[in-house]
Amino acid sequence: MKQRCKALITELTKASKTLIEGAKSDAKRAASDYVEKEFETASTGTSKVKKIKLEVEIGSHGTGLQMFWSQTHGCLISEWHSFLTRVFEELVDYYLKNNKNEIVAKGLDIYLKDADFSTLPRLRNSISEVLVEKYASKKYPDRINRLKNILEINSTALEHEPGKLKEIDKLTAILQKHVAVRNCLEHADSKVRIRDLNAAGCGGKEIPLINADGTEHKFVEGEVIVVSDKDVVELKKTILKFINYFEVKL
Repeated sequence: MKQRCKALITELTKASKTLIEGAKSDAKRAASDYVEKEFETASTGTSKVKKIKLEVEIGSHGTGLQMFWSQTHGCLISEWHSFLTRVFEELVDYYLKNNKNEIVAKGLDIYLKDADFSTLPRLRNSISEVLVEKYASKKYPDRINRLKNILEINSTALEHEPGKLKEIDKLTAILQKHVAVRNCLEHADSKVRIRDLNAAGCGGKEIPLINADGTEHKFVEGEVIVVSDKDVVELKKTILKFINYFEVKL
């Protein structure tokens, strides 16, 4: 199990880095095309053109080219969701094959409630399928907390390690915010809804993100969310920091 889960961690690490590099490359190419089409260096001035080109690359210029960062943000969140489900599946398979008592001890039996196994040919595989399917259908906070409990990186297990617990809680909060942002971008045409504010876990009134210039902007209900390169990098770094705690426990 450890080797398989470590392989999943390696895959996620590579995928996140590839996505970021791809977005940077696409944004740079789009910026060059935009500047070449819209501006004459001689009349506009070389320094101003360079400034505009940089603004387009990082997503702060009003050209609609922020889409590169929004799309990359969404892809990273999708990779994160997939990673959590695959790690959960590996853990379930391991417990079913080696220590069935852990299914109950880790609280996984909650997903077996009302499951119908009567038409399924192989019980062990069926249990695994039901558990994973039920897990994947749950809301994000339930899924991440379930894994934290299984891997014992929760408040109960870390009550004597307040520094580590504080760091994990901080990373968990950042990831929850970005999951809410992705849902807003994906399902509400980027316009912040009350449900997004509640799901972001930032107090229910605003969602703080990082502008392309490094300043913070707090998006409120009805406002259109804009994701910058800084937000995407924050998401990638948070994912990679968080999975270090997975690797320690696996």
